[in-house]
Amino acid sequence: MNLLRRFSIKNKLILIILIVTFLAIGSGFTFMILHNIHSLKTDMVNSIQSTIEAISGHCAIPLQLNYKDSAELELKKLQPVPQIVSAILYDKDSNIFADYKKNANNNNTRAKKESIFNCPLHSSGHSSAEDFSFLFKGNYLYAHRLVTLEQEKLGCLCVRASIGMLKQKIRNYLFTMLVVMGALVLLSYLLAYGLQTIISRPILKLAGVSKSISEKQDYSVRVEWKSTDEIGVLFDEFNHMLEQIQLREIERDKAEKKYRKIFENAANGIFQLSPQGRVLTANPAFARILGYDSPQEVLQCLTNVGEQLFVDSEKANEARNILEEKGFLRAFEFEAYRKDRSIIHLSQTAHPVYDENQNLLYFEGELEDITQKKRMEELKIAKDAAEAASLAKSEFLANMSHEIRTPMNAILGFSELLGKEMTDQKHKDYLKTITSSGQTLLSLIDDILDLSKIEAGKMEIKYQPISPYSIFDDIKGIFSQKMKQKGLDFVMEIDPNLPDELLLDEVRLRQILFNLVGNAVKFTHKGYIKLSVHKSFTKDDQSKLKLVFTVEDTGIGIPEDQQALIFDAFRQQDNQDAFQYGGTGLGLSITRRLVEMMGGMISVESKWGKGSIFRVEFPDVDVPSIFPVDDPYRAPGTPFADFESIQFQESLVLVTDDVESNRRLMREFLQSLNISSLEAENGEQAVRYAREYKPHLVIMDIRMPVMDGYEATRIIKGDDELKHIPVVVLTASAMKDQEKEIKKANCDGYLTKPIKRSELIAQLMRFLPYSAIEEKEKAVETGAREQEIVSRETAARLPELLDILENQYREKWKWISDVFVIGDIEAFAGEIKNLGSQYNLKILTDWGDRLFREIQSYDMENAPVTLEYFPELIKEIAALAGGKKEDRHE
Repeated sequence: MNLLRRFSIKNKLILIILIVTFLAIGSGFTFMILHNIHSLKTDMVNSIQSTIEAISGHCAIPLQLNYKDSAELELKKLQPVPQIVSAILYDKDSNIFADYKKNANNNNTRAKKESIFNCPLHSSGHSSAEDFSFLFKGNYLYAHRLVTLEQEKLGCLCVRASIGMLKQKIRNYLFTMLVVMGALVLLSYLLAYGLQTIISRPILKLAGVSKSISEKQDYSVRVEWKSTDEIGVLFDEFNHMLEQIQLREIERDKAEKKYRKIFENAANGIFQLSPQGRVLTANPAFARILGYDSPQEVLQCLTNVGEQLFVDSEKANEARNILEEKGFLRAFEFEAYRKDRSIIHLSQTAHPVYDENQNLLYFEGELEDITQKKRMEELKIAKDAAEAASLAKSEFLANMSHEIRTPMNAILGFSELLGKEMTDQKHKDYLKTITSSGQTLLSLIDDILDLSKIEAGKMEIKYQPISPYSIFDDIKGIFSQKMKQKGLDFVMEIDPNLPDELLLDEVRLRQILFNLVGNAVKFTHKGYIKLSVHKSFTKDDQSKLKLVFTVEDTGIGIPEDQQALIFDAFRQQDNQDAFQYGGTGLGLSITRRLVEMMGGMISVESKWGKGSIFRVEFPDVDVPSIFPVDDPYRAPGTPFADFESIQFQESLVLVTDDVESNRRLMREFLQSLNISSLEAENGEQAVRYAREYKPHLVIMDIRMPVMDGYEATRIIKGDDELKHIPVVVLTASAMKDQEKEIKKANCDGYLTKPIKRSELIAQLMRFLPYSAIEEKEKAVETGAREQEIVSRETAARLPELLDILENQYREKWKWISDVFVIGDIEAFAGEIKNLGSQYNLKILTDWGDRLFREIQSYDMENAPVTLEYFPELIKEIAALAGGKKEDRHE
């Protein structure tokens, strides 16, 4: 089609004539050819039919009398017919009675066998349907005729005739037709070439003039052509059109200078309206604002602005009244319909235009789309209101927490001190009630704060490698005393193949289990409480698993109609004894929301009076790439020792792993070691990054999409520019067959998942430059604090600080060290850090900051050591105060 457009009108006319001629001749010749081919086939079929009918009549008696020799003699009468090459006579049971093959010797058994052919008409069942039938198939005509005698079917005769002569006739006929058709097409071309000038010459002349006028912009030119046909009319209308264009060009030039820039380029919509509300004129901006494709479409569609444009008809009346009263309209705001019936906000400015007799001609003015401005104003108002509400809520919660916790701290603290001093049992019971009520109030405050954080979207889930076993032990330790008092058995059923570490939020997981086990203890009076943990891996490389917790009890149970509402805030099951069980109805609500925030689900099964089973399921938990043991690639002399003394020089490591959480964890580890990292999600990306950035080391996961770690390692090690880069592969297990694959890939080392921090550092030490921190520097960091110089003001306040540390924080430290709950240690470190800042004592601030950082990074190798140092820290402060270095309790 594109090629046809490039043709001249002369060639197009010739082509059209040729196409029409070819189609006409081709259609006629095609009909003639098909008709003649059909005739030739019909003649052949009629000839064969006549022959086969004659022969089949003579074969009836031999078939009836079972004279095979006579039947074969009859079939040999087909010899004079040149087309027939073979024939078969079947009896009425469809068995071959006699056969014939042209030029075959009767005594030649092989020739007789070859004469037998498969008749498609006989095998398809035509023999029972028609007296005579035929079929052209391949190079043969198959004819089939029933053999009957006095309307009794005795058998059938099948004949195979060669169609070679028929094909030759058809080829000769086709060749003749093609030669004739070619001659006719050639004649048509010669005639078309000569006759096309009658039409093409005037049109080409008109086209040439049009091109000249277009180039010169001279509309005074006229074209002469003497003719009364359609071409003559075309020339007359063309000249008339030139006259009209010439007049309009003059008028347009005058108007264009005045209005074009203002009208066409205006950002706001410019319009003219008739007194009846019909749009008379509109610029492109007007059409764009109202969603129309062009100003012309606006003129066609908007015939009554008051009804079609204004959402509120009262606004249209108000605008007209203002125009009539004031004679102008300024920044009149209203809601309007666009073409697609969506609603926008517009600001309109307009004034009426009168003629010399003060008759109203039209209104003209501007439209401005202020939808975005309105939305921004509404959003700002809503944002300000939301921020104000959020700020007020946050301030209220912060003030409430502070105002209640401050006196409660004193109440609980002095209650604990009084408990040691009192001997009267009655007073001790009163004090126990005060302490219990205070703890309940603090728990309520924590629950309300957690619920508020969740609702405000301020609660953050912090995933990090955690030890699930330590959490289970902590839960058991926390509730063991209470269960012992109530005579309850506590059963833990932990999957023996549960990984040592999982990527979860430890604080929130503890909170979930604490609430569920705490509820079970509260509502169970006899029997047992069972905590079960099961897992199933969801990936072959064991990098993800499905984790299921169940807390089962033999308590009072929950009625079926109450099981849904117990997860609502401030809701408890009906008829629950508030005096006996207490509670605020927030624990399970917070638990459900925490579980959902961590991507899990919680459900309950219970029967009234028979206990409950709470089930928490986390379907997609990451197993971090962090921890085991023997590393055959570990260099001699790099034992898993004090890696805190290792300081790496600045290096770049390419981390390749398809699990984002594993990459994030590795990035945090490397960053803490002064090592920059680059991340790739698959082997193909790793190879590309290795070539581009030339890292000092590549850490390569084995199982990844697109390209696995084996293939990527082979490519890197096979590249002359990259083979010097060490590659340490990550594998889920160090099986023997996998170890062979790793060695075959020519890697420099491997780490098994989960990786231990010390193992990672040991591998890095093999390939990256590092230095050991001097013992003197470590001593400054971990000991010799008593030599620190303090100001006179700080020294004067040290006795007061020591008293606070001894009386308020030593017991707290003992309890925290025993239970070792991450959240409590983090809070304790923060308090000590703040205390050091308050008393301007650097060694106390540094200790709190160090413990806080180690807990935040889940450094379970150093955090316990730092925490254990707290009594020694008190001794150092006592030394600074001029006291003895011995523990003041000793």
